[in-house]
Amino acid sequence: MIMVISTQGVPSDEEGRTGADVNKNLQRSLVRLLKLPVKVVIRLCTDDEKVLDFWNTLDAQFEIDVLDDFWGEAMEVYLHNPWLTYGIGLHRLREAGLALDLFDDMDEKEFDLDQIHQFCTQLFISDREARMGVHLPHPRKDWDAFVDSLKELLKREKLPWNPVKRKRTPWIDLIKLDALHGRSKHMSSAPRRRASMMGGHQRHSSFHTPRDPSAVKPPVRRQQSFAASRQPSFNRPAPPAAASGQVNPPQRPRRATVNDMQRPNIRQTFRRNSAPSNINSVRQSGVGSGRQVSAPASMASPSNLKGVLQHWSHQAPAYKTLQPLQKLLVDVPTLFPPQNKHVEAHEYYSKWKAFSEDAFDGVGDELNWLLKRAARKAKFFLHPDKLPKDLNGDQSLLFKTIWDVLQESERATINVS
Repeated sequence: MIMVISTQGVPSDEEGRTGADVNKNLQRSLVRLLKLPVKVVIRLCTDDEKVLDFWNTLDAQFEIDVLDDFWGEAMEVYLHNPWLTYGIGLHRLREAGLALDLFDDMDEKEFDLDQIHQFCTQLFISDREARMGVHLPHPRKDWDAFVDSLKELLKREKLPWNPVKRKRTPWIDLIKLDALHGRSKHMSSAPRRRASMMGGHQRHSSFHTPRDPSAVKPPVRRQQSFAASRQPSFNRPAPPAAASGQVNPPQRPRRATVNDMQRPNIRQTFRRNSAPSNINSVRQSGVGSGRQVSAPASMASPSNLKGVLQHWSHQAPAYKTLQPLQKLLVDVPTLFPPQNKHVEAHEYYSKWKAFSEDAFDGVGDELNWLLKRAARKAKFFLHPDKLPKDLNGDQSLLFKTIWDVLQESERATINVS
């Protein structure tokens, strides 16, 4: 059973009163309800910060799905998985409570290779094709074959509307996906060929079929995949170049990868100009994403916690100018153990939702919206009322410093009114 609740406020009793007692009654009701085979979806119809904070707190405590509107959820997904276009079909599926559990995680964490493979299989391979033995190559075994197969599959799909970019884009940004995961240390050492994502001769088939010739079925008319079947009827026709299936995103230099992260110093990685559009963030840490990334060389030298915090918050060598907001947000996990040896471990660190550095490569309004959204998520995690009560002195200093620095950088970077 699926229960969908649409609301724009906090709970109240029969007389319209709100407060701690009413909230506790709701929590007790949720405890009883979730013992039954019921999935609860909360659809928020407001931008009120107090309402969002209340329901997001419940989301962290109970097995319920709390959803913002289409635009807001697209921002959340992009912060963690910027290679994915969050189309309206995905949002409607989640609103109805019909999405797989994996789909509900895409706005909470960065997908690993196994999850990317599962997600793309569910999105593009129809049940009929799966029964015929059609499958996507696994990216851990052959990254290039996986990417080339995705490229062929994308040609069959209409371009969905991307609310982050405010235009139609492919479901998967192959360039960004390769920059984030293509050189992953989790990949096997099997022979690789460079993915021909920019067009040209295709050396891989569009998908893998059974190797036994007797098991190969004659071609059949393709059943629509999930992505094709979920296109809303009110969408305008795609532009001619898009409708022809051509996916030719602009080429850009390959971003730094996990194996490239041994860097001489912060100044070589980030420009001294602190304007949001003039920086290139370091790769995010493994906290919350399962990946371990080396901190910049200058982060390894501090001999105490205050030194680590100073290296994170301010630009070398004078340490008088704050780092850009997007760098601060991406680098927060480097302040947690095991990378930070000067503070004790705590289970609360694992609740941080690491942001992808590629989410902040835009400019103008797009970057401003994403920074606002990321800052709001960070403050929700760092709010004094949300922190555990058993923190020691160093842990309390760590969280307070992160809170203060992010607030100061946010005020200096974006309009938070």
